[in-house]
Amino acid sequence: MKNTTVAARAASYGFRGETVDGNDPLAVYEAATQAVEECRIGRGPVLLELLTYRRTGHSRRDPCHYQPKEERSVWFAKDPIVGFAQALLTFNDLDQRDLDKIREEIDHEIESAVEQAKVAPQPPVDELLTDVYA
Repeated sequence: MKNTTVAARAASYGFRGETVDGNDPLAVYEAATQAVEECRIGRGPVLLELLTYRRTGHSRRDPCHYQPKEERSVWFAKDPIVGFAQALLTFNDLDQRDLDKIREEIDHEIESAVEQAKVAPQPPVDELLTDVYA
């Protein structure tokens, strides 16, 4: 593609595109909040391109040998979860116990959702195309 960003392609379809640092949760939140507001007031769609790094291979069997170790180290140091946790500790009235409690709650929520998914019935075939658009 000749464009340097995917977001630049939005203009050819008549709507706004924006490239955002996908490793910055606050930047993503702000961009998404603005995009949702624009859509809700009728300005049309917004294409958000969130730049980040794929930490794992394309499948469980992909060892990522094509990603240089130095490159991986640089990007792992930019981990958005670690960075956001540090920002919360620095700029908010939170301490490590608060973060540990939040992490426990999230882990519990994820485990609960996985267990519910495991026992949930398969959706009926007649709903296969529900909410799928051409």
